[in-house]
Amino acid sequence: MIILWRHILRAHILPFFFSILLMMCVFLLQFLMKYLDQLAGKGLSAAIITELVVLNLAWMLVLAVPMGVLVATLMAFGNLASTNDRHSRQRSQPLQNDGPRCNRFRAGLLCDDSF
Repeated sequence: MIILWRHILRAHILPFFFSILLMMCVFLLQFLMKYLDQLAGKGLSAAIITELVVLNLAWMLVLAVPMGVLVATLMAFGNLASTNDRHSRQRSQPLQNDGPRCNRFRAGLLCDDSF
């Protein structure tokens, strides 16, 4: 079971960081476009502008992390489903039942109780 968790987490790592990087770039460009008219041509030094951007990275990161988790989960499980890893992992586990005889017995119990 630990191997399965490790495999799933390994499938999440790269898409998570890629999507966070992408979301941070989008938020940073949105911030710069929003405040460009207030920053440009005012005689502010590069240090003050950099400090303003760094201080606003906090809300960008707070919004980018959940979006990154969502994108990473969709990409990881989509990739696992496309390569049929989920089915091969399920089939590699030992069977829980005794075979067709046990299934017929369970089906008989279910049908007997429902009527």
